[in-house]
Amino acid sequence: MSLISVQVKGITDLEASAEVTCPESGNVIGRLSLRQTLLKYLKLPDGNPMCAELHQRGPQGPVDMIIPNTPLAEGSFEMFNKQPAGYLYHVLPTFGASELFIKSLLCRSMEAGLTTEAPLCTYDFDAHILTTPRDEEQEGVLSDVRSLPFFQDVLAEKLSADASKKYESH
Repeated sequence: MSLISVQVKGITDLEASAEVTCPESGNVIGRLSLRQTLLKYLKLPDGNPMCAELHQRGPQGPVDMIIPNTPLAEGSFEMFNKQPAGYLYHVLPTFGASELFIKSLLCRSMEAGLTTEAPLCTYDFDAHILTTPRDEEQEGVLSDVRSLPFFQDVLAEKLSADASKKYESH
């Protein structure tokens, strides 16, 4: 399987870590860095790891992620990279991560704006789609434009015409 390198936005420190506590006793049992968390818990919809390697070029430098060169991995990375903090905020609890751990890790390792926006994002686990507040605003604007009397959905008209041509030829 071939791999590709993609740049991750919003991560400031791959080595930042947060305490992991025992759910029963509340005692600290260790620490996990963002790097360790991403390598262990960032999964594709089929359960395979999304991330093969992570590299950060210097303190607070750009972060490169090595992922499989497949449509599934690229689509999952697109959702992750849209809002990394929001993605992790919603996905990490499925692996048993506590809210305290997640918030602490995100605050230490991500840009503040992403961390603040994370709880406002939603994640559809069936469709594997992350929706950010900006996505919702854009959809509202598009809906407003579509409702204008002069709006024409040229793509929909073309697809409809192509479909009717195929139907007529059969």
